[in-house]
Amino acid sequence: MESNWTPAPDARVSGFRPVSSRCPKRAIAWPGWASLWLLSGLALAVLEGAVRKWGLGGAHGLGSYAVYFSKDLMFAALVCLPASRGASRATRQFGSWLGWGAGLVITGAALSSLVTVNPVGALLTLRSAIVLPLLAWWAASRVSRAALRRVLWSLVAFAILNCSLGMVQNKLPPGHPLNRYAAESLEIVAEGSGVRATGTFAYITGLGVMGSVGIWTGLALLSIGRKRWEQIAGLAGIAAGFGCGLASISRGPVLTGAGMVVGWIFLGRPRGRVLLGLITALLLAAGTGVVIGAWPAVEGLWQGVEERQEHATDTLRERIFGHASEVISALRQAPLGRGFGTEQMGGSFYATGEMNFKEYEGQFPRMVMETGAAGLAGFVLVCAGALIALDRARRAAGAVKGRGERRSGRRGKVAIGSEGDWGGVLAATEFLLLSLFCGNVLYNHTASAFAWMIFAAVLGASTSQERESPSMFFPAL
Repeated sequence: MESNWTPAPDARVSGFRPVSSRCPKRAIAWPGWASLWLLSGLALAVLEGAVRKWGLGGAHGLGSYAVYFSKDLMFAALVCLPASRGASRATRQFGSWLGWGAGLVITGAALSSLVTVNPVGALLTLRSAIVLPLLAWWAASRVSRAALRRVLWSLVAFAILNCSLGMVQNKLPPGHPLNRYAAESLEIVAEGSGVRATGTFAYITGLGVMGSVGIWTGLALLSIGRKRWEQIAGLAGIAAGFGCGLASISRGPVLTGAGMVVGWIFLGRPRGRVLLGLITALLLAAGTGVVIGAWPAVEGLWQGVEERQEHATDTLRERIFGHASEVISALRQAPLGRGFGTEQMGGSFYATGEMNFKEYEGQFPRMVMETGAAGLAGFVLVCAGALIALDRARRAAGAVKGRGERRSGRRGKVAIGSEGDWGGVLAATEFLLLSLFCGNVLYNHTASAFAWMIFAAVLGASTSQERESPSMFFPAL
């Protein structure tokens, strides 16, 4: 009797990828939900400032606090989903650094709390220093490569939106409704060239962070995009990122963005055609701006940045290297801290009704005043662990790509996952996180949300092909 059974098509021929037996079947349906929660968190990080200042009409109140933490709740929802795979080597390594770093932060916070505690400020510091990194560690095993692509396309759209809105705000009078801050008591900052724009964010700093994120998005799309429209979107993201920095009349985002591009070229080593396309597009954009008359607007924004540089009380060198002396001074004043949560502006408003800095503006000396030397060391360990994990994933991606090229005999034709150069994405992410970690990620809720959501998306996507057993909580180094 003949059998009607026919063998299943070969996965290598049909294009289907067999599901690993180590991957639980129940997890197959969850990547779509993971993308939804991650995209929702990032969207709220971009738009919550708009809701607070134009919808709710203020920075304080129960509704405003709910919107403030909404992006964190969306990010935390990822933890409720089952892991689609075990922890990768890079994820386990970050977990090790996170465990030691969180322990030191908690130790420093406990010692500083013996002096005094600001409960609201303590909650905000724990959010930035421990809770968000921990959520990113958990979320990395739940995010797929498809989720990262959706993140990139969404952030390109948000960068273009904020760049366009920022340029409009720059030319409007300070008293215009579009130029308000979330806190009505703060005076709108204006230079001779126009208002320092905020985009959809609550304050100027948010638009500056969006500038760095937009440039990162463009570099990531240039790295993994193989179609022409993906390359065009990447270039648009880079242009919009620089536009956000210029519209905020800030030196930091412009210089940081330029450094990210240069670092990506040397560390990510983009394909020749990608690099040539980037240079060609920049030249064409400059020429088109001259022809259509858009260049004077960009030139006016650049003049605003130069004017701010001239009128600033500190030099660029002091901005970069001056925090080191402040850290030393803070360590001498309070090696064990002077009160947990006392340096957060939200905590300051809770205690005094005013939003202002105390003695220092930089995050590192402020962290010393809050948690002492132990807390600062813990925070540095957490940030270093994230960068080391990304670097390990980048090296692994390069090794896989090299083996594929040797097998194929055609250099540059095979990349990890056959979806472009993931090493370029990881290199761009390393430079983005380095700029955010060295900036004000502890005391800027927008920067901290972007940093750890993007870290989770990139680390999860870059290691999504690994199938390993789940690791123990905070494995030892």
